[in-house]
Amino acid sequence: MRLARPTVGLITNAGAEHLEGFGNLDGVAQGEGEMVSCLEAAATAIINADDVYAGYWRSVATARRIVTFGVHANADFMAKNSIQTIERGEFATRFTLECPLGQRSITLKAGGAHNIGNALAAAAAAGAAGASLEEIALGLADFRAVAGRLQLKAGARDSWIIDDSYNANPSSVRAGLEVLRSLPGATWLVLGDMAELGEFAEDSHAHMGAYARDCGIKRLFALGPQSSRAVETFGSGAEWFADADSLTRRLQAELAPGVTVLIKGSRVNRLERVVQALTGGGAS
Repeated sequence: MRLARPTVGLITNAGAEHLEGFGNLDGVAQGEGEMVSCLEAAATAIINADDVYAGYWRSVATARRIVTFGVHANADFMAKNSIQTIERGEFATRFTLECPLGQRSITLKAGGAHNIGNALAAAAAAGAAGASLEEIALGLADFRAVAGRLQLKAGARDSWIIDDSYNANPSSVRAGLEVLRSLPGATWLVLGDMAELGEFAEDSHAHMGAYARDCGIKRLFALGPQSSRAVETFGSGAEWFADADSLTRRLQAELAPGVTVLIKGSRVNRLERVVQALTGGGAS
């Protein structure tokens, strides 16, 4: 805060990321809390009411005004009657925004409950900065997923590819799997190693394999030494690959009409190469 004096401080969540540096999830939450613990009294602190650390962040916030958002918990900014569809080859999520400014129907060109939460966080921040309800609705309508973040793409042989290859941690993989499990037809997961997890790496990858199985995922294609643990816990239908080229060749041979493939991994895996090969872009 020595370089800037923000009037709005926002915490989206405490995710299981960068655990190698923070030590554990408590450390992540404490690091996130620094955003609101140094605000001036006249500023606004925006906190995710769904997060288990919401109470802690409230306790350390130095701003007099605290605004909350939440998909599940009661909050100042909430979403009601949400529904996710695919329209013209894009995810579309509709919900009713309820907030101190009023109610408004929102159409978000993105999938996943986590992106509803992100939209609520953005709405709360915009409202705190003085935006009207109409301006908030227009801004959310203009949002589009950035490259490598849950982008739905047409794949080979009338398959669908969900390009979430930009990065990965346990929280974001679970969020991607929740999107995948909501879709019709056969669903597959391509999982690359999740980096920067330190001592939690082995257990985290093992959990992802079991969680993918619980989500009804039919096949798992894993890349990287840590992801071999996911193969073990997923069981039948899982394969491990030593390199991206062999992984890509197997997918190209196995893809079938109606299959949806989520491609997810940390940057070290460069899984965008797999996405490009499966969507007609070639290998980079």
